[in-house]
Amino acid sequence: MPIVMAVDEVTVRIAGGVRSTISILATGKVPTTGWSAASLARRASAAAPPDGILAFDFSANAPAASSLILQVITPINAHLELADVDIANFWAPGVRLVGIRVAAANNAKTVEIVPHDEAIELSRKSSPRAVATVVPDTPAALSFEADIKPMFRPRDVNAMRAAAGFDLHNYDDVKSRAALISERLKDDMPCDGLWPPEDIKKFDDWIAAQMPA
Repeated sequence: MPIVMAVDEVTVRIAGGVRSTISILATGKVPTTGWSAASLARRASAAAPPDGILAFDFSANAPAASSLILQVITPINAHLELADVDIANFWAPGVRLVGIRVAAANNAKTVEIVPHDEAIELSRKSSPRAVATVVPDTPAALSFEADIKPMFRPRDVNAMRAAAGFDLHNYDDVKSRAALISERLKDDMPCDGLWPPEDIKKFDDWIAAQMPA
């Protein structure tokens, strides 16, 4: 199966504590219309890679030669869930899963898997590092920095700044519009596919908890 031209963004969400479910969403681009059945194929590895990162190839079915297509760069996305993952002992006892990498023909994107406290600190610093946090066995109280802000992708932030003049990575902006954002998340936001129900519930639970920073 051909590999797509480029990967633009990789979003990784983790839930479940010690035995986790890892949800991976990759968005990218292909050179024409007509591509289909995008998928993430795990690269075979006989042993743990030195960097501890699990790699996937971002692939899709190219259009048939007889198809009527347009020669325009076209967005494409693929989703994959890994169930019952022991992150701390993924490669071998005591050898943890360090991150997720998605590779396309022209580039690759990596998301690090970091402890909860480190993810909070990186969020506070607006670090450019792409990270996913390991959910603690006993979840901490929801907060904007640790739980809500990371769910808004850079493309979502830029879109809202341009369209509505507010910042989804700014606590005060999100707090003041939380009810409206909650409605839009259930209807048409983001435009490339709604959040999974558990993430929408998390946002609503944060509102119910009086929206801690």
